[in-house]
Formats: sequence, C-alpha cells, structure tokens
Amino acid sequence: FATSVLLARILGPSSLGRYQLGLTMIQIATIFTVAGFDRGLMRFLPIIEMKENQEGRTLVALNIKISIVISIAFATALYFAAPILSAHYFHSDKMTEVLRVFSIYLPVLSVSRIVSGAMVGLKRADLTSHITNLFSPAVFLILLLLIYFLGGELVSSIFARSASHLLGAVILIFFLLKKLPRSVQTPERSVSLRRFFSFSTPLMLIGLIYFLLGQMDILMLGYFVSESEVGIYSVAVKLAMFVIFGLQVVLPVVRPHFSELSERRDFETLNNLFKTATKWLLYSGLFVFCPLLILRYEVLNIFGAEFIIGGNILLILGIGHLATVLTGPTGQMLVMTGKEKWEVTNSFLIVVLNFFLNLFLIPRLGTMGAAIATAISISVINAAKFIEVYLIYKIHPYSLKFLKGILAVFSGCVACYLVRWAVLAQGMGIVLTIVLAGLSFVAVTFAGIWILGFDEEDKMLFDILRSR
Repeated sequence: FATSVLLARILGPSSLGRYQLGLTMIQIATIFTVAGFDRGLMRFLPIIEMKENQEGRTLVALNIKISIVISIAFATALYFAAPILSAHYFHSDKMTEVLRVFSIYLPVLSVSRIVSGAMVGLKRADLTSHITNLFSPAVFLILLLLIYFLGGELVSSIFARSASHLLGAVILIFFLLKKLPRSVQTPERSVSLRRFFSFSTPLMLIGLIYFLLGQMDILMLGYFVSESEVGIYSVAVKLAMFVIFGLQVVLPVVRPHFSELSERRDFETLNNLFKTATKWLLYSGLFVFCPLLILRYEVLNIFGAEFIIGGNILLILGIGHLATVLTGPTGQMLVMTGKEKWEVTNSFLIVVLNFFLNLFLIPRLGTMGAAIATAISISVINAAKFIEVYLIYKIHPYSLKFLKGILAVFSGCVACYLVRWAVLAQGMGIVLTIVLAGLSFVAVTFAGIWILGFDEEDKMLFDILRSR
C-alpha cells in the first residue's frame, strides 16, 4: 500500500499508467521464462523430501539455468521490439524507454520466482513470505522514498523495483543452498524429469491464462483509453487485490500439504484442510473488503485527488475478488492433486469470455466496463472450479459455522460506518478518518470473533501456520 501511494505521488496518473503497462508486459514474459517450474518445484520437492532422495538441488539448479537462458532471450527481443509495440499498440512513443528499461528486470523476476517456488516446496513458505512480502517491498519502499525526495521519476522507479527483487532473490538462494543437501546420484529418480516437465508445462499455460484473466483489462485499456485512465484504474486494481491477501498467507502453506495428502490418498484430512482454509480465506476477504467499501473515497484520496474518480471501479473489482475467497483454494486443490488439465481447460474458456467482455464493454464504458468484465470473469471461473471440486471429490466447504465470522465482520462494519460519519461531521482530516474508522472496525471484528470462539477444525490450520 505504501509503495503504491508513493508511486502514485511520484509519477502521477499518466506516468503511473506507463509504469503499469510496462510491468504487465514483463509479467507476461515471465510466465514463459519461468515455464511453470516454480509450481513444479512446489509439487515435487515435498515428494523428493518424503522419499528421502537427495536430488532436489540438481533439479532446482537445472530449472534456474533454463529460466535464465529463456529470460535473456525474451529480454533481448523485447528491447528491440519496444518501438514497434509503443507505436502500434500503446500509441505512445514514451512507452519505448519504459519497455527497454523493464527488459532488464525480466531475468531478475524469473529467478526470484523459481527460488521462491523451491522454498515453498521445501515447506519454508514462512521464509519465502518474509523475503517476498516483507523484505523486498521494504527495500523498494526505502528506494522510492529516496526517489521521492531526490526528484527521480519513472526510470528510477523501475530500477528500484529491479534492485529490491534482485536482493531478495540473492537471499533466498543463500537459504535454499543451506536447506537442500548436495545431490547424490541414485539408481532411480523419485521424480523423473519427464514427469516434472509434463506437470510444469500445463501450469505455464495455466499461469498465462490466469495472468490474462487478471491483466487483460490493463492490456486492453492500454489500447483503448489514455495512459492517465490506465493509471487511475491501476490504483483501483491494487487496492482491490488486498481483498485476496489471505491467499498469500494460506496458499503457500497448504499447497505442499495438498500434494502430500493426495499422494498418501488421505482424503479425509484433505477435505478438512480444504474446508478450514476456505473459511479463513472468506473471513480475510471480508475483513478487507468491508472497510474498503466504506472508506474507499478517503483511501483513494491518499494517492492524490485525481484518483478519487476510481471509487466505483474499486467497488466492482472488490466484489469480483470476493468470489475468489468465497469459493476457497479450489484451483490449488485441482493442481496439487493431479487435476491440472482441468485447470487448463476451464481457465482457457474463461479467458475467452473475459476477452470478449472487455472488447464489448471497454469501448462503451471505458474503465468501468473493464471493471465489470473482470468481476464477471472472476466470478464465473471460481464458480466453475468450485463445481469441479465438488464433482470430483464430493466435498464443499460451507456450514453454519461460517456465520460466526460473518456476524463479527458485520458488527465491525456498523462501527466503522458510524465512526466515519462522526469524524467527518466534526470536519477532521482524511487520514484521521481512515485511522479512527479502521481501528474501530478491527477492534469490534476481532472482539466478535474472540467472543463467538474458534471451532475445533480451526486448530489444524493454526497448527500448520504456527509450525511454519
């Protein structure tokens, strides 16, 4: 949140729009340069560790080498193709420099994703989270503060992002080498390279499909609307993504357990873990969405007065992301239990829907049309995955126990709304309004959850989180 605010303050809507478009292009390229290896390591490193084979380091090293070669090739191609993309797609000569500077970032991001996936596969999601979600963003924030006070702009911000990820990747590699024993040649591999690549390649397609689903609105807005409108929309997207922040906490922890439990065919424990994870993902989503809904105009004003017009866009995108946490980790359940081809099929179909919705709505409604198209697409794909999990495993996560958390969040919403109304009536500042109303929501919600109590099955997820 802090880095997003600083970027908006440093760049303004137009330059922020160019920054976001350049970043989106790099993230698309990263899907091909990583080639699904990060997800493959998440699935197969736990199996290698379980069978006590010492071939993990060789597998990780091979993945990194392949990814570096591919990423350098893609970065070179992007550097020389930048003028063509800028002129014929983005309709802005200023995008040439942005794309060329971002091309330097591509190998760094690729290696970072590989080593992060390896650490998650080794059940060190805690360390991965500390580096990728705390350390690297903190370094980026410090660099942005220097840029803000020294008067730097777009190019400096791109280099700052690259440097923060590079430092994080170096630290993860150091811990990865300590965690993985030196590889020993064995007569028979516990995971063959053919099995690994046949698993990873479909996941590359899944990653591309999911990315297009999440970023197709930005890509198509880059063609149809001004850079300033893209900048305003990108801020709403950033804020709406906080609704699914719980995925960053829960998924890295449950992924390897889904894989292990499926391999052992312990479907009862798998079922219980899926249900508990879904419940707390829903709580986390409501915990962010509700105060964001009430305070959305005050929060957007922190980025700058020009961004306030994105309030309704933020609301629509937030509703769409609620569908993700409402249906739980269905995608990970399919992938980590060997049903990744189902993910490829339904995700491809939903991207086609998303493309046509954007193509129809953006020329007519602009950024609001993009938000509506994205929200509908997210809702449909999560409903489809939920149905598939139910048909395959005959499980669903819902029960009346969910009402305890929902009631607590509703009580927090009432407190947040009343405090916001009272503070604004007194003519107090925007920041004070956000702080007081937000604290009232947090206090009342947590008190409600504590009073209503935890369920017995919650202890399983808490124990896993505590152990990691």
